[in-house]
Amino acid sequence: MSQGYTGYTILENAVTIKDSANLDAFSRLRVSNPLNIFSNQFTYDLSPLVFEQYSSDPAKCYVTHDGTNRLADIIFSNNANVGDYIYMQSYEYIPYQPGRSQLVFITFNMFPNGSINNDSLKIAGLSDGVNGFEFQYDGNMVSPAFAVYSTTAAGSQIVQQGSWNLDPLTGAGPSGLSLDLTKPQILVIDFQALYVGRVRMGFDIDGTIIYCHEFLNCNASLIYPYIATANLPIRVGMYSLVANISDDMHFICCSVASEGGSEDAQRFGYTFTASTPLITTNTYRHIMSVQPSLTFNGIQNRTKLILTEIDIINTGNRPAQWYLGINAILNTPTWNTADPIYSAFEYDYSASFTTTPQTIIDSGYAPSGGGSRSSSVGSIISSKYPITLDAAGFQRNLGTLSIAAEGLGGATDLYATLKWKEIR
Repeated sequence: MSQGYTGYTILENAVTIKDSANLDAFSRLRVSNPLNIFSNQFTYDLSPLVFEQYSSDPAKCYVTHDGTNRLADIIFSNNANVGDYIYMQSYEYIPYQPGRSQLVFITFNMFPNGSINNDSLKIAGLSDGVNGFEFQYDGNMVSPAFAVYSTTAAGSQIVQQGSWNLDPLTGAGPSGLSLDLTKPQILVIDFQALYVGRVRMGFDIDGTIIYCHEFLNCNASLIYPYIATANLPIRVGMYSLVANISDDMHFICCSVASEGGSEDAQRFGYTFTASTPLITTNTYRHIMSVQPSLTFNGIQNRTKLILTEIDIINTGNRPAQWYLGINAILNTPTWNTADPIYSAFEYDYSASFTTTPQTIIDSGYAPSGGGSRSSSVGSIISSKYPITLDAAGFQRNLGTLSIAAEGLGGATDLYATLKWKEIR
């Protein structure tokens, strides 16, 4: 040991841990405390409430559920054309917590038929196609590659396998292993967003994380943020490069974790509320709905909504039953922004139902207020249903929350309030 400045002791032989999979994206020692903030598996179906399928031609480019192997089979039929595409993308744009390492795992098989072809561009990653992180096999390049896509002035970065700077997985790298895309793979992505941070991409092989390439964006050649947003969806699929293509790939499972994050951090957000005037109801009728606005401050709206509470007050002489659902069609709604400056969601209480909610996710009773009295009921909601726009940025019925109610035994008078948090 030697004496340091101002009396501090400097350990000349201090123990350190070199950069490896033992450290997260912020060089903190990994311990078993990641907070899982998104996950999905295709055990029973294609998770239609969680994942959107978008296709250039659903008759030729589609997804089927393999119930035996419990996976999504993404398919080009034998008459797909150049430029056709089929992708599965999560409705939710999964929020990033600044200062936390975000860890992504995606399992897939790009060439389940046992031979690699160059007929398409196949991708898997945390991406919406214009911003994000992808592993891809590009038939034009005839090579696997890692990509960081960006709409900022920094532009996109695509690095082919031969130029991976940590381990090319060709058998000649530090691991001595070779990448076989005809077999299932576990893609690993971790990143510091902070919009000038590091991105690492690689694979988990037999329980060992092997990072293959890192994109270094801080104190480097870039002038602008390397990505426009780190709040991104899971995306897996393919794009046709030739005519009359017949091809497929398997999408198996995925998860996103915030390392060192907390559930409270996910639930800290901007709190808003919307209320109805007095509504008299006898038969089943629409009370109020909430949906995302198309844009927020002129930018396509990918804000996450967490519904926190429903309050129903019954001031009438009859009890009422209320229902919270999704997938309703409204007749002539008038949408009002919860806050014209700060909220990314809008609400309506004036519409009627064209079709009623097809999926009821909560319900309850509001007892009679007995004339001069009022009776209230509060319900705390916890749900996985994504209240979002679709991949193209349009509203969807499954992304709209609706409250319905009916008087039991006669008409009654109700007030309703929805409370939620916005994470962005």
